[in-house]
Amino acid sequence: MQPDNSEQGNKPEASPWRSDDQYILGVALEDADAFYARVHSFSVREPMRTVQSYFTVEHLQRVMSPSMPQLANDINAFMALSPFGPDSELVVDQTRVGKAMVDLLAKSLTRRPTRVELPDGGTEGMITSYTYGIPIKFFISNLKARVHAGEVRVAPAVWDAADLETALVGMNADDLNPMVIAVGLAVWRAEKTKGRFGPPPRVIRSYAKHKGYER
Repeated sequence: MQPDNSEQGNKPEASPWRSDDQYILGVALEDADAFYARVHSFSVREPMRTVQSYFTVEHLQRVMSPSMPQLANDINAFMALSPFGPDSELVVDQTRVGKAMVDLLAKSLTRRPTRVELPDGGTEGMITSYTYGIPIKFFISNLKARVHAGEVRVAPAVWDAADLETALVGMNADDLNPMVIAVGLAVWRAEKTKGRFGPPPRVIRSYAKHKGYER
């Protein structure tokens, strides 16, 4: 039998699909210090397979005892550099320092931050515009699953890379390392922005009222 050299017989294999690159900065605020992590994210899909996402921590920095205007200036200068672009996002944890401190930080930022609180319970959702509540157990389990699946990677040149990798593997709710929070925020937001054209997230009315965000 002669080989099928027709157009149908020589149909090329489908090419893998690859998403655009995302660069997101996650910021964890402690009572004294601040940590921020730049995460590079993209997704790929081989023919006939599900989408696979990857997250690489490319930069980690600790700022010791900063004022909020000083920290804002550092973040503004950092996010003005490549590879950040106009669509790059900034995510800030306000769980430990409170809304008023992040308000002060936001006044000096050139980008509007997405704010996150990590309560002990509840369900994930928007509290107010640009403020999300993520139960700490869900935050940890989601990040831990991605770490153990090999989706979250730490670039060798990152400051304190070995300690960060150890903290990511051994993370727990009782003693969550601020480095892990910074990385987890960026990973969470990278996943969220995939559905930015979908329906808006549900607002948690009871939690918003409890936290004083609803009048």
